[in-house]
Amino acid sequence: MTVSAFIKRLIGKMLRAILPERWIRILRNPVLLPGDYGRIAAEFETVRDMKEAQKAADDEYSAAVLRKCAHIIDKGLHRPDFEPGHSSPFHQAAIQTLGNLRSDAVINEGSVSWARQKIQEYEARQSSPVRISEPFVPHSDIGYDQLMTLIRDRRSIRFYTRKTVGKEAIFQIAEAANWAPASCNRQTIRIFAATDPALARKCMATCKGATCFSEFVPGFLSFCADLRSYAFPHEFMLPMIDVSLGTQNSCLAAHTLGLSITLLSWSQKSEDEDRELRRLLNIPAHYMIIVNGAIGYPACNADTPVRKSPDASCVIR
Repeated sequence: MTVSAFIKRLIGKMLRAILPERWIRILRNPVLLPGDYGRIAAEFETVRDMKEAQKAADDEYSAAVLRKCAHIIDKGLHRPDFEPGHSSPFHQAAIQTLGNLRSDAVINEGSVSWARQKIQEYEARQSSPVRISEPFVPHSDIGYDQLMTLIRDRRSIRFYTRKTVGKEAIFQIAEAANWAPASCNRQTIRIFAATDPALARKCMATCKGATCFSEFVPGFLSFCADLRSYAFPHEFMLPMIDVSLGTQNSCLAAHTLGLSITLLSWSQKSEDEDRELRRLLNIPAHYMIIVNGAIGYPACNADTPVRKSPDASCVIR
């Protein structure tokens, strides 16, 4: 090793011992960003600063990582050319993460039980690699026309009856969100809900564009993503995609329950608005608020906006 290389390594060790990890990343790849982009990056940097042991102490994080590892294992199990030893690192990571879980409620939760079954199937396939594939059978009786009727009929309603929204309806809406596609089956979406109209009004005051609503707004929903199981900066778009897919499911589910969710943009929030909404709903810093919504039982209908044609949205080569 040359003298200059030795000095550089020594300086690097000294800096890592003194400076926070965030400053090490900045020094390694210095980038100047306008203030608006810097505020967005700060949300991701908060999570990147968390130590692995700090994240692993939370069962919610461990369960998301476990689902991710089990999903990758499951993809390998579906391969017609499956070979023993394939996906071994993810199998080991799944076992380790499963051992990190502490709460009985999480250990016995359905998605964790599914992950445990995938670990067991993977281990069984090491000695018996061949898998008998079952033919595909459609699982739904709902046709395209029925689905499109539901999608077309859903409206964003801003005038509500004075009927409150019960917890059961919120749980049904959350269940629909959980069944949306999610990157590597992480299922990081979490809905922070206010079912007290007074609290809902305070939450809406933090959202720009929350205008033209009736005096009585029964509830408020904040659709958030737990950022801890994503690899930044490469996966910085995935939290928004995962939560958006779940939000669409929630909007459709609410419509079937006679409710309307009217989404409220969060893209122009200020630091004070972000801080206040987190205080009102007790949203931790490692959750990114993706979009919010008012929810209630419609008191009137809303005009249906005309949509552009499919050929204006699709390019076939």
